[in-house]
Amino acid sequence: MEFGRPGMDQGQRQDQGPSEEDNSKMDERRFTDMKRGLSQFTRSAQMMKKNIAKTKTAINKCGVNIPEELSNALNSIDDLVKKINEAKTADELDEVIDNIEDVGSVMQDWGPRMGDLHRLCQMLKQADRDLKQLDRSLVRYQAKNKGKIDISEILADYKSDLENMRQALRQARELAKTEADEALSKIEDDFYGSMDNIRNAEQAINMALNIGQGIRQANAEIKKIDRDIKNLKKKKIDTAQLEELAADFKARVEEIKTMIKGKFDADELIDKVEAAFDIREQIYDAMQEYGLGLMAPKIKENKSLNMQVNL
Repeated sequence: MEFGRPGMDQGQRQDQGPSEEDNSKMDERRFTDMKRGLSQFTRSAQMMKKNIAKTKTAINKCGVNIPEELSNALNSIDDLVKKINEAKTADELDEVIDNIEDVGSVMQDWGPRMGDLHRLCQMLKQADRDLKQLDRSLVRYQAKNKGKIDISEILADYKSDLENMRQALRQARELAKTEADEALSKIEDDFYGSMDNIRNAEQAINMALNIGQGIRQANAEIKKIDRDIKNLKKKKIDTAQLEELAADFKARVEEIKTMIKGKFDADELIDKVEAAFDIREQIYDAMQEYGLGLMAPKIKENKSLNMQVNL
């Protein structure tokens, strides 16, 4: 009897590794695990496809398209789901796993960015409304450019900025069909980035158109200042500083009157008006020391003419 042979037979069986039956069971377990994991992908992908279909309907109305990368990924979902459902082995699932990962990556990338497509849609609509409003304002300003004050140069700047915004909106609409990110940047940077220039031009136009009322008030204040100075002198009060300020104020008002008789630079007009009002405030402070004050005419407030000058 050979005692060593049974031990050798056991070693040979161990060297042969898992049996065919064991391999089959492992494949079945792997297949089951893969199917379970991919079922989450199937649910998420189908849900996202359904949601994006609704988004597409909404954003297409304002000219925004679903990005090609995302559209291609969504179009492949049904075929991938079909292959997952029809697969009978883990090897068959392995054949589509790379495509599944590619589609999943695109979905993870664009899922959080779908809000940008909605925002682009809303910004395009708002930009269109803003542009129409600015066009109406231009027509109104042109109609008013027939008086004694020439605002042609300010209007030229206004029209130039308006055309730049119109071109930016046109380019953004074209980009919205294929490159949503670039379209959004175009609207934010080039369209609304020019809005400050437009608003400053509007402020300058309104200031020029309403400067007449300011000059009339300044003339009335100058007359009152002269009367007050005369009365103070009668009381033997030193008015040298007040007279110096009054002379400066008169000179600045005259400069503005001369300036608006012809074409003028809007920024220069704003500077001169602000400088004149600075002197006016100094006069007011000086007169307060004498127990006097400038006239406060009762003028009905027109909030539409309120302005903030950004220099």
